[in-house]
Amino acid sequence: MVVSLGAGVTPASAQVRVAVVFGGNMTGPDCAAQLNDDTFFDFEASAVGAADVDEAGELAQYDAVILGDGGNRQAAYTPQMFAAIREWMDQGGGVVSVGWYNYGTDTYQGQMALDADYVAPFLDGPYRFLGRGGTLEILDDSHPITAGIASFNYNGNNLEWATALDENATRLGRAGGQADSVAVAYQEENGRSVYLGGLYLAQPGYNNGGLRSGIEDQLLEQAVAWAGGGGTSCNYRLKKDTKSKGGCEACPSGGDVISSGVECEESADCAKKLRGTIPCPDRGPGVCKKVKGKRTDCS
Repeated sequence: MVVSLGAGVTPASAQVRVAVVFGGNMTGPDCAAQLNDDTFFDFEASAVGAADVDEAGELAQYDAVILGDGGNRQAAYTPQMFAAIREWMDQGGGVVSVGWYNYGTDTYQGQMALDADYVAPFLDGPYRFLGRGGTLEILDDSHPITAGIASFNYNGNNLEWATALDENATRLGRAGGQADSVAVAYQEENGRSVYLGGLYLAQPGYNNGGLRSGIEDQLLEQAVAWAGGGGTSCNYRLKKDTKSKGGCEACPSGGDVISSGVECEESADCAKKLRGTIPCPDRGPGVCKKVKGKRTDCS
């Protein structure tokens, strides 16, 4: 198991600047506030409109952008915005698309449709979704986006999912009961892009307040940090089980690998040993004490 702890062990060395792009009754300000109330990383997130990110100079202020839809196709995204984001992503920018993005882009046409498809790691096609009370199944927890996250029952009325991946993309999670569905995915050949099916930008009527904390907040933070360039960090293998204090039920065990969140280019950049106390990995109460690990790599 890989446990991503980000700033919980040692403060991450770089701030991730994020544009949360919204329009209409999307919950963009709530999503930005969620990121700014960060736990594992250091975000500077701003809720902006499409006109604020439709030029190269504007996008140069950010490391990652978040795109979605409120659930009523009133995001007010523009062809100019998508063209600019596509070029910016090709130059190394990171894009995170979240639930109702697939729905919102269904009516796009021409070059706007092509650009909107390009900046997401799934193939454009009919949107699909699960109803309330379903499960998001994590298929691979070895990637920084899903590190330390197991399958969970999602909050909100729905979970959106796509039906197919881009050729250069990798699936990390699916909608429960839908074998070929895509609910968490990424690619890193053309900049970095991530898809999360959670309704982080949906209008309040979708009851998405529960996504602002807990495991779904952790998933969003890790996705945005990775997309924004925060995915390479020092890793440590624990010598023995850590000790729970204050009710944490997710403390890592001996043999688990901790991804510290401290950026690096090679293993030599990382301290040889890790010691200390960490916050509960699943955002639960309490902490994990007596953390002792040995450097494994930088990845």
